[in-house]
Amino acid sequence: MEQENLQKTNETKPESSTEERASFASIAKQKEANKTHREELRKVKSQLNNDRVFLILGAACVLISFVFLQLSFSKAEYSVNRLSLSYITFFVLVGGGAFLLIFGFVRFLLHKKKVKEYEEE
Repeated sequence: MEQENLQKTNETKPESSTEERASFASIAKQKEANKTHREELRKVKSQLNNDRVFLILGAACVLISFVFLQLSFSKAEYSVNRLSLSYITFFVLVGGGAFLLIFGFVRFLLHKKKVKEYEEE
């Protein structure tokens, strides 16, 4: 009697159909897509942190450059026609700091937009 019941249940239970195989394949594809999505989001957030470093370094360079500007005016031994090393350092630091600030700000905005796009999906 038990064998008859087992045979009946086995007969009514179809073997793995093509629909089930397709659903397993789509689940595997979905898992792979989710994994790729998480990796891309992690990568973009890492780049966003990198951009913040550019902003901080740029701001620090600009602030330090003003110290060199004050130093260049404090020395009275140099004549008006000669440039002191502190004055040249001021321009180098201001230029470098401005470049880092602009570069970091543009990249920050671009990566912030990407993060929003990835988080909305």
